[in-house]
Amino acid sequence: MPMTRDKLAATHLNAPAPARGLAALTVVMAIFFVLALVAAYTNRNMVFEQRMASGSYRAERATAAAEAAVDWSIAMLNGGVMNLSCTQGADDATDDFRSRYLRPNLANGGYAILPSASDQLFSGCQANGAAWLCTCPTVAAPDLSVAGGNANNSAFRVSFLVPATAAQTPPGSVILQIRGCANNPDVCYSDDRAPTLDAVVNVRANLGLVKALPTPPTATLTAGGNINAAGVVVRVANRHALTGLALQSGEATATGPGSEILGPAGASDATAAVKQGDSRLRDLAALLPAVPPAAPNSTFFSTFFGMDPATYMNQPGVVLVNNCPAGGCTETELNAAGWPATFPRRVVFVDGDLTLGGGTPSPAGTDAAPLLLVVGGTLTVNAGVELVGVIYANNIVWGAGAGTASVRGAMVSATDFTAASAVTMTYDAALLRDIGITYGSFVRVPGGWNRGGA
Repeated sequence: MPMTRDKLAATHLNAPAPARGLAALTVVMAIFFVLALVAAYTNRNMVFEQRMASGSYRAERATAAAEAAVDWSIAMLNGGVMNLSCTQGADDATDDFRSRYLRPNLANGGYAILPSASDQLFSGCQANGAAWLCTCPTVAAPDLSVAGGNANNSAFRVSFLVPATAAQTPPGSVILQIRGCANNPDVCYSDDRAPTLDAVVNVRANLGLVKALPTPPTATLTAGGNINAAGVVVRVANRHALTGLALQSGEATATGPGSEILGPAGASDATAAVKQGDSRLRDLAALLPAVPPAAPNSTFFSTFFGMDPATYMNQPGVVLVNNCPAGGCTETELNAAGWPATFPRRVVFVDGDLTLGGGTPSPAGTDAAPLLLVVGGTLTVNAGVELVGVIYANNIVWGAGAGTASVRGAMVSATDFTAASAVTMTYDAALLRDIGITYGSFVRVPGGWNRGGA
């Protein structure tokens, strides 16, 4: 039935008033405003946390770079000759890291910074993807830069500190001063703290030298067993007043007619320079393992080197030659291991027999870089070569072709020394002192890491 006019008017009168819709809109807008405030406050916390996370990330990058610098520095100090890019064994390599930045102080066993503490050279590296680009300068420069890489990559700078006085210098110790940076290597290498450097960590680490020869031999020629040279002329001298022994053996010593055994100048009896039947040496030699140096309890070896052969050969500052053929090693294997050309002033440990005089020029040693040669088996000298330094072997054979060979420093045989030709040896106390102070492996001192520094 059609709606009448009266019914239409009643329907119009019952419709909601416009004011009710406006009130609802006002409530909704108020809720939206509160939600906006909550969102703004939440976003503020998020931005703040993002900034904290970003700062923590950069700080961790700088710390990681500084920690990497400590391990890198130890590896470089125990490594061989390098070039300006810190690459070892390169064709343009000149000297090793240790000699480039540190000079041994022979008076107190410490070190001095090269060229000086006020103008020292800074080495450093910059991360470049999965590799490090490094610089090891030889001349002073205010700002060191590494070619390549990215300005946002981590970097570190390495310098050295030494105690102010000799009394504060523990023998064989040095302090690394590391600066790790999250970015901008050019600024990291310099002392200018520009605003572009957003994270810097300074770290100090104490390093100590594990001496390669803590107890140098006191005789020119030492043998735990016999010195068998009855048919040859032996010319051995030890002019050092504090040691004075030319020949020392655990069993018997026999030399040929015309031999000259000289002790300290002014000694009344030259025969005092010979000590045979030394019960201490004989007892130590008796403790040798059946197949040295595989067994870890060689007391005779430890008397001079402070540890067993198995531990000694695995030190980071030791050049290990353990690939000897069936007939033993020669100069060929020594040269292949990079000694002494790539690793001067380092110990070489031949895990087996060694023959010097096989045709290739033998490593002879010099006053600046004397030898510290350790042979786990038998050392045979078959050529006339001048050996400068300390030579230790389980057994030594002075062959028929070694009549013009000589040793300046000291020679030690854990068992016997057998000579088939003239023997010429001279004790050099200064050379042994230098080896004892400067040769060895740098390691971290326990508890020697701390944050801070210049």
